[in-house]
Amino acid sequence: MRRPLHICAPCLRYSPRVLFSVRAITTTATRPYHVGPPAGHSNIPLQNIAPTHIAYYWDTQAPTRAQLNYADKIFSVTRHSPIQKWAASQFRTTPDSLEPEVAFVGRSNVGKSSLLNRIMGKEMCWTSSKPGRTREMNAYGVGGTKGGESKVVVLDMPGYGRGSRPEWGREILKYLHGRKQLRRVFVLVDSTHGLKPSDNDLLRLFREHAIPHQVVLSKVDRLLSRKPSHLRHGLPTAGLSLVQEMLQYLRSIVQPTGQGEGPGALGELLTCSADKHPILGISELRWAILAATGYGGSIEVTNAKLASKPALEMAANSSIKPAAKPAAKSDTKPGAKSAAKSGTKSAAKSAAKRGAKRGTKQGTKQGMKHGMKQSTKQGTRRGTKSGTKSGTKSGTKRGAKPGRKSAALAPGPSSSV
Repeated sequence: MRRPLHICAPCLRYSPRVLFSVRAITTTATRPYHVGPPAGHSNIPLQNIAPTHIAYYWDTQAPTRAQLNYADKIFSVTRHSPIQKWAASQFRTTPDSLEPEVAFVGRSNVGKSSLLNRIMGKEMCWTSSKPGRTREMNAYGVGGTKGGESKVVVLDMPGYGRGSRPEWGREILKYLHGRKQLRRVFVLVDSTHGLKPSDNDLLRLFREHAIPHQVVLSKVDRLLSRKPSHLRHGLPTAGLSLVQEMLQYLRSIVQPTGQGEGPGALGELLTCSADKHPILGISELRWAILAATGYGGSIEVTNAKLASKPALEMAANSSIKPAAKPAAKSDTKPGAKSAAKSGTKSAAKSAAKRGAKRGTKQGTKQGMKHGMKQSTKQGTRRGTKSGTKSGTKSGTKRGAKPGRKSAALAPGPSSSV
């Protein structure tokens, strides 16, 4: 058993940060910064905290308030979201799907399941204080509809390190390297311990296989203050400056230059906290998930749709509805050919305008039927009238001529006498 480091009382009384500096030197993690800022500094209220205060963006843009609200709305709890999609212990047993997926990986007991429960807004993942409780790949659908389709699928992966098994790591690597639906891997790192050799090996592996990934620092509340309960009223400025210093230092590690190992992590370092008081970085992480799966531009698209909706309705009413009426009116004429011609003309015009093919086809069919019926009725009426008139005339003429001849040839009463 390792003997505890002895520090005398005067050193602790006059130099409270010596303990943390010694701890940073003795640990194997990549953490040259100190844990726990000194007290007595001003605080920033929670409502005034911006994404740039607790995150670092250099390749991407920080999300706006509207984008964060949109992300919170997508991840809101409904009857169809979140749901458990599937669970698999081997990569070959994972079902096929067309939904985009993101995966969360990290060391054992780094807080993956607790963070995912906070992101989805519901207790979906089983959490435990003992490492190695997540033993298979669990997929959860977010933003689902009645049909069962989800906008995003979030995966909770087994942790590596303490309490892990080698076969879990092999199956996870098979999934990360061979899954076509995978859009991004979020690597969770404990902010109080920093990057350890296992984390560096995993990042190097991602760069070699060109797997898109992003680093997220968890448990940032412990880095901001020695007592996280003090953060309910605001975040200390000294703690925020310490977080920014740490993020700037990690930039060169997650994106190494000149080594030729492949593409590094996304130029965006996020921090988060799964504790209830306060909740930090959850909305920013939700927006990062949506941006990774292709929903990052949904706000502009929906606004454009809402703005152009009245114009589309007016165009539809002016193009689709009149397309059937002229066909029916023109087809009421006796000729079926004129109805077909007018129907095809109206169909071509409406198809060129809005593509209302169904309406024009129905209009031409109804017009042709109506025109044929009227033409046949009128033809039969005219035919019967003309036939009866001509028949009666010809009959009377033919009947009258033989009668006159017979009357002239027949002997009259004077001749008989």
